[in-house]
Amino acid sequence: MAEVFFALEDLGGKAYLFRALLTPVPNLPQVLDWAKCFTARGDQPPLTGKVPPVSNRRITEDDSSLVICADLVACRRFDKELSIDTPGLGTQKAKLSICLPKDQSSKVNRKPLILVLEGGGFVLGEPKDGKKNDQKLSDEIGAIVVSVDYAKSPRHEYPHALLQIYIVLKWALSIEAELQGLWIDPAQVAIMGNSAGGNLTAALTLLLSFTSGPCAKFRTALGPRFRQVLQVLLYPSTELHHPYSTRFERSSPEVKEKSLPVWVAGMMEACYLPPCVDKNQIFIAPLLAEVPLLKELEIPPAIILTAGLDCLKEEAVSYSRKLKEAGHAALLTEYPLAIHGFTHYQPGNKEYREDDVIGSWNEIIEALKAAFKGK
Repeated sequence: MAEVFFALEDLGGKAYLFRALLTPVPNLPQVLDWAKCFTARGDQPPLTGKVPPVSNRRITEDDSSLVICADLVACRRFDKELSIDTPGLGTQKAKLSICLPKDQSSKVNRKPLILVLEGGGFVLGEPKDGKKNDQKLSDEIGAIVVSVDYAKSPRHEYPHALLQIYIVLKWALSIEAELQGLWIDPAQVAIMGNSAGGNLTAALTLLLSFTSGPCAKFRTALGPRFRQVLQVLLYPSTELHHPYSTRFERSSPEVKEKSLPVWVAGMMEACYLPPCVDKNQIFIAPLLAEVPLLKELEIPPAIILTAGLDCLKEEAVSYSRKLKEAGHAALLTEYPLAIHGFTHYQPGNKEYREDDVIGSWNEIIEALKAAFKGK
């Protein structure tokens, strides 16, 4: 049996994704003459052709050489996919995948912005990894969600990703974004990231929190109405000035067993931070920010979610503790039996825990709603 993905589009333009287990046969396209078949990843199908509208149902089809059990899942494409110039950073361009709220934005109906940074050890990760989550956030909160395919290492080491994301944020609040139909309220901005994306979220938040000194120019350039109302950190790495192996080894045997292997995570972090980079800076390791400095910064509230079986949880807890000690709001929630990356697991994955996934996204949505409501 092999796993095959295929997708089709109904007359209304809505896309559907099928995941099929089948015995490969040469005449598969003929057997499924009503659908376009793909052996590529089904979450990014090049949808072509039209078929009659289909319902959300289970489909089975049998013959002597083919067995199909396909679950039909609504699979909207991103509402917009753009590429903007980021001179001198990454490949000189950043790809953006955007979800728009049902209630469309306009000059007199501006929407909150959620800037999303997917994880992947600074090497992997792209917007489609969290597409389903982004669409849920946009639909339930009524926000514009912009997921950034930021510069990846080893080709583009620190600080390419961080500065490129900043350029994207600046663009999102500009007239150029308005010309693309993105009417964003600059006083309602939230930034969210998981794992390496959580590190970048914390780092960018610190960068935007300076109101004096050389770093203040980053906040000033976003305009007088800019306000970040929330940072959402999902199992973030905040202690990159120490090798991953060090953080791994201080964990319990149970946590080590479920954490990312040292050779994988260590290699990824080494790609992002080659020997020429000074790791002892807060925009690499946010945990290095001392309490007196944090007290001087205008840091937005944080919601921090950790996995109980993840060696990165200790540094997230420490960062939460520092933020609170400095007088900043930080809500920390641990999901005791979850592993690294748990928010993005889907049904069918052996590590999927329904209560944790649903619970975490409900928590995130409620925190974002409260932050935007209390602007």
